[in-house]
Amino acid sequence: GKIFVGNLPYGATKEKVVELFSRFGPVRDVIWIRSHDHPERNKGFCFVYYGSSSPGACALKAAEVDGVEFEGKRLAIKLDDGRKSRQKGEEEYGDCSDEPAAQRFRETMEIDAGNWHKIVNAFQVIDKPVLREYGLLVDFYARHGDKVAARATFEAMRASHIKPNVHIYTSLIHAYAEARDMEGAVACTEEMLSQGIQLNEAVFCSIISGYASAGNNEAAEHWFEKFKAENLVPGGIVYNSIVQAYCQAGNMETVEALLAQMEEEGFQGNLGLYTTVLNGFAEIRDEEKCLSFFHRLKVSPQAGNMAKALDILEEMDKHGVSPNKMIYAMIMDGYARGGDFTAAFKVWEDMVSAGLKPDIVIYNILVHAFCKAGRMDKALGVLENIEANRLLPTIETYTSILDGYVKGGNIQKALEVFDRIKTAGLRPGVVSYNSLLSGLAKARQMENARLMLNEMLANGVVPSERIYTALTEGYARTGDVEKAFGVFQRMKKENLAIDIVAYGALLKACCNSGAMHGAAEVFQQITDAGLKHNQITYCTMLDGAYARAGRVEEAEELVSAMERDGTKPDTLIYNSLINAYGVSGRHEDMEALLAKMVKSSSKQTKPDIGTYNTLIQVYAQAGFIPRAEELFQGLARLKLVPDATTWTALM
Repeated sequence: GKIFVGNLPYGATKEKVVELFSRFGPVRDVIWIRSHDHPERNKGFCFVYYGSSSPGACALKAAEVDGVEFEGKRLAIKLDDGRKSRQKGEEEYGDCSDEPAAQRFRETMEIDAGNWHKIVNAFQVIDKPVLREYGLLVDFYARHGDKVAARATFEAMRASHIKPNVHIYTSLIHAYAEARDMEGAVACTEEMLSQGIQLNEAVFCSIISGYASAGNNEAAEHWFEKFKAENLVPGGIVYNSIVQAYCQAGNMETVEALLAQMEEEGFQGNLGLYTTVLNGFAEIRDEEKCLSFFHRLKVSPQAGNMAKALDILEEMDKHGVSPNKMIYAMIMDGYARGGDFTAAFKVWEDMVSAGLKPDIVIYNILVHAFCKAGRMDKALGVLENIEANRLLPTIETYTSILDGYVKGGNIQKALEVFDRIKTAGLRPGVVSYNSLLSGLAKARQMENARLMLNEMLANGVVPSERIYTALTEGYARTGDVEKAFGVFQRMKKENLAIDIVAYGALLKACCNSGAMHGAAEVFQQITDAGLKHNQITYCTMLDGAYARAGRVEEAEELVSAMERDGTKPDTLIYNSLINAYGVSGRHEDMEALLAKMVKSSSKQTKPDIGTYNTLIQVYAQAGFIPRAEELFQGLARLKLVPDATTWTALM
C-alpha cells in the first residue's frame, strides 16, 4: 500500500498531498522528505502509505493517475513495493523466513515499532527464526538500550547455529553503548575481530557516541583517531559523535576545526549537532560565536536569548518567509525552558492560526510546558487533544505528565501514569524510572522504591547515577544509614561516577541517624575523591555533626576551613553556627555573630526568619523570655514574617 510521488512542487504541503490521494482510499501516513537547505520546503518527493483492509488496491488506483497535474507540475507516481527495503534487509541479515509467524513479526516491526509487548510476543511464536528475524529483534533492543535482552537474543541465535554478521554485531554494540556499558561495547568489538569481522563506520560511531554520552571524552577522541588510522573516511554521523564529545569537554577550538573539515568534505550538520555546538559556546560564554551559530540555525532559543530569536522571526516576516513547524516548535521550547509558559502557549495559538497542524513533537512541548508550570489539568487536556487527533502519545508525552505529578507530590497519580505507559505498549526508559524513583524516595516510600529498582533491572534498564543518588537521599530522610551505605557501595561496584550530590546524600544519612563517626569519614572521602565541598556539604556537617551537639570549636574550625577553601559562608552556615553557640550556652558569641550578619552588605549573609527562629528557641529554652520577646517584636521592623516554628518557640 505504498506509492512514490515525484516531481512534487517545492511549496506543496503534506495536507494537500493527503487531500489529493485520499480520493483513492484512506491515507495512513505520508513520509515527507524535507530539503536540507530550506527545511520549510519539501525535497521534491514523498511516500504515501494507504490503510484500510486492501491498501494494495488503493495504491494501484493511485498509480494509474501517473502524470496528473498538481499545482502546476505533473506528478510522477509509481508503486513502491518495498523491493529496495527488502534488498537492503537481505544484504544486512539474509533471506527472510517463509513462516507466516515470521512474516507477522516483520509486519509488527513496521506497523507497531514502539509497542514492546507486541514485538516480543510476535517473535516468540516463530518456530525457527532465521538471521533476519534475530537481527531485527537485536536491533530493536539496541535502539531501546536494553543490552541484557539484546545479548540474550544474540546468544539464542548462536545457540541455533546461526553465525552473526557485521550488522548484528553493530546492533549489539549499539545496545551496550546506549546502556553506557562501554566496557561491554569494546569487548564486542574484540569478539568481532576474533571472528574475522572488520569494524565498520557504524561500529566506530556507536563507540565514539557512547563514550561522548558517558562524558569520557578522552576515550571518544582515542576511538576517533583509531577510526582514521583504519583509513576509513569519516561520515556525517561520526563527525556528529566526536563533535559532541569535544563540546562536552569545552574544547571548542577543535570543534570549529572539525566543523570546517566537515563542510569542506560536503557533510551538512543536522539541527542537533548545531544545537550542541551552540550550547558548547554558551558554556564558555563566547557570545560572538553563539550568535554566529544562532544565525546559522535561523532560530535557536536554546541560546537563551528569546529577544534575538523574535527579531529574526520579524526579519523573516518582512521578507515574506513564513515560519515552519520546526521554527514554531523551537520558539515554544525556548519559552518553556525559560519558564514563560504563557508565551509558549501564545506561540502555539499563532501556529494554529497560521494553518499549521501540530504534530506529536509540538504537542509534547506543550505538555511539557504545562507540567513544568504545575498545570496538570491543562496537560491532560492536551493529551486528550492528541488522542482526539488520532496521534499516538509517545514515551516523552507520558514521562512529562509522570514527572509533573511527581514534582507536585502526587505519587499515586504518577504510578497510574506509569501503568498507563506499559498498557500503551511503550517501554519505560531510564528517565521515567528516574522520575518515579525520585518521587518515591522523597515520599519516603523506600520499599516501593526498592521494588521499582528491581523491576527496572529485570527489564534491562540500566540505572543512572541520579537514580542511586535519589535512593541514597531517600534512605537519608528515613535515617537508614546502613541502606544508604549499601546503595553507595553499589554505585562504586558498578563504576558509576559519584558526584558531590551523592556524597552529600550519604553525609546527610549519617548526620540524621547520629552516626557522627561515619559522617566524618564521608566528609573526608569527598576531599580524597578530589571533589570540592559545596555549601550543602559544609552546612550538613556543621549543623548535623557539630552544631546540634554544641561542639563549638569544631564548628568554628569548619567555617574557617570553608573560608580557606574559597567558599564563602552564607546565612544557612551562620544559622548553624548560631545554633552551636546557643546549645553550648555561649550567648555573647551568638549575639556578636547576629550583629555581624545585620551589618553585612551582602544579601547572602543577611539574617532571615531561620536566624531569628534559632535565637528565639535558644533564649526560650534558656529561660531568657524578655530577649526572646524583643527578637520577636523586631521581626516586623526587619520585614520578616513569623512562621509556625516562630510561634511554637515563642509559646
